[in-house]
Amino acid sequence: MVLEEERSKFILIYPSTTLVERIKVDEQLPATILQCDYVLLLPNQAFYIELKGSDVEHAVEQLKSTLSNLKIKPYNKLFFIIHHHCPLPATKIQQMKTRFSKQTGYLLEVRKSPHNHSL
Repeated sequence: MVLEEERSKFILIYPSTTLVERIKVDEQLPATILQCDYVLLLPNQAFYIELKGSDVEHAVEQLKSTLSNLKIKPYNKLFFIIHHHCPLPATKIQQMKTRFSKQTGYLLEVRKSPHNHSL
């Protein structure tokens, strides 16, 4: 499954027997609420995905807002920011990932586009 916006791309590689539901979040929440681009629902797992140009800090806020406002049953959740250019140093990104994990209890992956994720 390929998710793509502008120059950012997330590719999910999964067995053909695995059911994956794609949710375009802007079709689920009011436009006035910060939101990520997609949520992928798999058996017992949910991926929250924000496809971004370079504003990774804003992407973190979009993911946290989506987590708070989009009610999805208690899956194992993993959060992704896929960017095509991030001007932040690696230490700043690591601090953001650590802070996100402490605030939400979930892992955040920040990856350069295109990103392939295999199940």
